[in-house]
Amino acid sequence: MKLKQGNILRAGLNLITGTNARERRLYLVVSNNQYNQYFNTVLVVPISTADKYLTMKKYIKSPLFIEIKKENIHGTALLQHIRTINSMKYSGEQPETTLSQQEISIISDRIQQFY
Repeated sequence: MKLKQGNILRAGLNLITGTNARERRLYLVVSNNQYNQYFNTVLVVPISTADKYLTMKKYIKSPLFIEIKKENIHGTALLQHIRTINSMKYSGEQPETTLSQQEISIISDRIQQFY
């Protein structure tokens, strides 16, 4: 299955060292479907479950932190941390869930304001 914009998946990026380096974290695919169709990478942002993004005023006011409430996924998309992943590595996995078109539009608009 090709990854699509709005898919939420678990990925292990191994970008850090330490005790949680091999943990698979939630990521939201933010690259559009045309990009995803032609390239072997997709653009993703991490979804954090840390309470601070939902309770601290500086995060609540910032447009770069979007609350995600979807089925069993509750967290905050960290739009300032865009990364690429190899889509071929995750092409056989089913996404945890997918955002609605309205939710995707809000996130895309916010990202375009800053990049």
